[in-house]
Amino acid sequence: MKQQTKAIQILIFEDFHAETESLLRELQDAEMLFDAHVVSSVAEYEKTLFSNSPDVILSPYSLKGTNAVKLLGLARKHGIDAPFILLAFDLSEDIAIDLLAEGIEDYVQRSTIKRLPIAIKKALQRYKTQLELLLSEAKLRGSEASLQEAQKIAKIGSWEWEINSENIACSDEMFRIYGCEPQDFSLRQAVGFVHPKDKERVGELMVKGLTAGFMPVVEYTIIAGDGTVKDVRANAKPIKNENGDIIKVIGTLQDITERKAIENELLKNQGLLTLGEEISNSGSFELDLTHRKTRWSPNFYRITGIDPTTKITNKLFLSCIHPDDRNEYKKVLSESINSGNGKPFVYRLIRPDNGQVIHLQANGRRIDGDDKVIRWIGSVLDISDRILTQLELQRSEASLIEAQKIAKVGSWEWDVGTEQVWWSEEMYRIYETERSEITLSDVKAFIHPEDRERINGITQNDLNENITSVLEYRILLESGKVKYVTSSAKQVKDASGKVVRLIGTLQDVTDQIRSKEELKAQNLQKDLILNTAKVGIWHWKVNSDKLIWDERCAQVFESFSMEVDTEAFYNLIHPDDRDYVYQRLVDGLKKGEYSAEYRVVQNGKTSYVISRGRSTFGPDGKATRMDGIIIDMTERHLMENALRQSEQLFRDMAESITEVFWLTDWELNEVLYVSPQYEKLYGQSIQSLYEDPASWSRAIHPDDRDRVTTKFRQLAASGSYDEEYRLLMKDGTVKWVRDRAFPVFHSDGSVSRVAGITEDITEQKRAQVQVKTLSLVASETSNGVLIHDALGRITWANQGFTNITGYTAEEALGKEPWSFLSGPNTDHSLIEATYQKMKEGQTFKSDNVLVTKDGSEVWINTAFNPIMDEKGELNQVVSIGVDITQQKELELLQKNMLDELERTNQELRRRAAR
Repeated sequence: MKQQTKAIQILIFEDFHAETESLLRELQDAEMLFDAHVVSSVAEYEKTLFSNSPDVILSPYSLKGTNAVKLLGLARKHGIDAPFILLAFDLSEDIAIDLLAEGIEDYVQRSTIKRLPIAIKKALQRYKTQLELLLSEAKLRGSEASLQEAQKIAKIGSWEWEINSENIACSDEMFRIYGCEPQDFSLRQAVGFVHPKDKERVGELMVKGLTAGFMPVVEYTIIAGDGTVKDVRANAKPIKNENGDIIKVIGTLQDITERKAIENELLKNQGLLTLGEEISNSGSFELDLTHRKTRWSPNFYRITGIDPTTKITNKLFLSCIHPDDRNEYKKVLSESINSGNGKPFVYRLIRPDNGQVIHLQANGRRIDGDDKVIRWIGSVLDISDRILTQLELQRSEASLIEAQKIAKVGSWEWDVGTEQVWWSEEMYRIYETERSEITLSDVKAFIHPEDRERINGITQNDLNENITSVLEYRILLESGKVKYVTSSAKQVKDASGKVVRLIGTLQDVTDQIRSKEELKAQNLQKDLILNTAKVGIWHWKVNSDKLIWDERCAQVFESFSMEVDTEAFYNLIHPDDRDYVYQRLVDGLKKGEYSAEYRVVQNGKTSYVISRGRSTFGPDGKATRMDGIIIDMTERHLMENALRQSEQLFRDMAESITEVFWLTDWELNEVLYVSPQYEKLYGQSIQSLYEDPASWSRAIHPDDRDRVTTKFRQLAASGSYDEEYRLLMKDGTVKWVRDRAFPVFHSDGSVSRVAGITEDITEQKRAQVQVKTLSLVASETSNGVLIHDALGRITWANQGFTNITGYTAEEALGKEPWSFLSGPNTDHSLIEATYQKMKEGQTFKSDNVLVTKDGSEVWINTAFNPIMDEKGELNQVVSIGVDITQQKELELLQKNMLDELERTNQELRRRAAR
């Protein structure tokens, strides 16, 4: 074989699975003299085009971030006209043939790889003879007509330019390309047709080619004489004389507009296919069953988490399939291939990069090619989200049923046309009736006779006026029992706007109504107690120099005014006690707690009083308000009677509430009193607590014990002890409790006793877990429910929030709650602590004062429930606020009674000392 005298420069763009070694081995076996330059990125590709001037370029079609058509375009853009041979390893023969129209010189499939050396040699030979053929044809004037017809068919015009002449000799096809009539043609006219965007580049390439003696192949755009925009490809060769000077340039100009359009459409379709796979979270694959080769689309690698550089084998892929699904996968795939028709089937795959289990739905079709190669081509769809959603929906439905049961909220649906009514399980439980078909007439029959006419009128009016209301009424059960319920509904209309259905909820609020009635009775009882004990309540706004007190205070000071100047108040105090009272008030404004016993002189009469107060601090840490009580201690015998009455009242109140009330002697570390509810809540006897005050800690869950006991020792005497912890019962169950302590002071300000309240919050904790699934319940509950974003801004508010604050959801949306709900008595340090705990993902509960729209103040117990995203960052917060104003007033009353007991004890000790 005749040896080459010059090595062929071959540029190879290496694909993820390109068999570069096999290519080089085939060229070496063919005794071809060559230098191979292998690149794997577009940047390396462009650099090699300039530095090595390749004689031939080899590349597969599908590449990471590009493809063969784009690479061919880059080579032509930079004036490299080397033959481009496609390695059609991942394409069908039909597609490879279509790509020849894009300018691809030839293609080689994997099954015909041995013809690669021949393809390269033929391509180089065609390239070598191309310009020679043009020159020969230009000289054969006798065959000019044939040449012109050939040019017309191929849309290739030829031209010739004498360097010393301005004119250019052009073929007829040249004028057809330029869209003008044959004429004397100059170089200036030819350049004038070049599109402005390419004019500078084409001019630079011409100058560079004349200087270097080599004219590159150039693709650019022209604007023809008829205004048509065309893409052309120019190829030229300089002719030199014996001295090496260029005397003439001959060349061709080809109209490649159609080829460019096809190329752009192909790129667009390829991009749309990739984009479509990404959007649909799907991938495609091809199994060459004859040669046992596998090709995947890039998105298939992304879905499965397999490294794109990995060579896919059947063994490797089977190892990723979930063990429980492998046999079924192999069975279905085998049956589909044998039948030739695929059927969709779902299997699980374990991603090797992170261990995540995903659900894939696959389908495919067998193709028997003309090359006797059997292929299985198909696609996979990641349906993990759909599967997870279905599972979550099932869990949510179960949780909703349980939530309705806990909250005593049922849901219903009424078909207006048929008057058929559908009830949830909880509806049957509320009505205490067996499951059966329900009609509107059945529902109306349950309404209490005294409420029936009112409710029927409202519901009919709502249906006619396109309004829905929250209704509160009574129902009369078959057993004769009466329940209080609230019901709300929403209309569902058809396309014409006609109401076809009503859907809604119904809540059993019997316990709430009765609780309100009991609370009202307790308030009356509180007033009776305060009047009987002659306890007056007063408020002092520090900056106003005004003291506001109630009738009982006025009676103690024999005054009929409900407002008095502080100076006038001081004048009523016995002269010997004024400095003492003043100093106690000053200390109280700093420390937050005020207590004083002093004498009042009025109309020559001296009375003895005890006054207690608590300061409220502003953002600057200074006291802005003090609230307190005054007790008339003038009659000593009345004091003893009040003591006995107070003790009995105290026990009655402590034993009637559901919370555990306890009282300890802080100095002696003794338990003075604990209410009977202690045994039920802690599962221990009261006697054991009296005998061993530390025994309460043994019921605390081991994981919480050290924290709670430490906090109690540190904070109980300061009044800031407020902890939530778990109790581990003997039967293994767990309860959640909230434990709070309140100090009782001696007259000198030292702590005498510590009282506390422990309440069972197990149900509240459970409710917090179910917040996300109780949106329907939240919208109907009387408690205030807010959903905040990560910045604390309100994104949703229920009717309960409006009922408590007076602000509608529209007025609250987008605002941070405390920006419009805080007032002078709001604890802002507690707000800051709350936000910090939310960011840390901690559930938190606090009591604070907020100001309603009408300016009144209410105490709210708020449970904050953070919802974290998958990265562990705060996503949103659900807060549930309960109006505990009445509870706070009861706590204050209890504390006052304790103070009264303490003062009585002190008086008794003083009397005994005499």
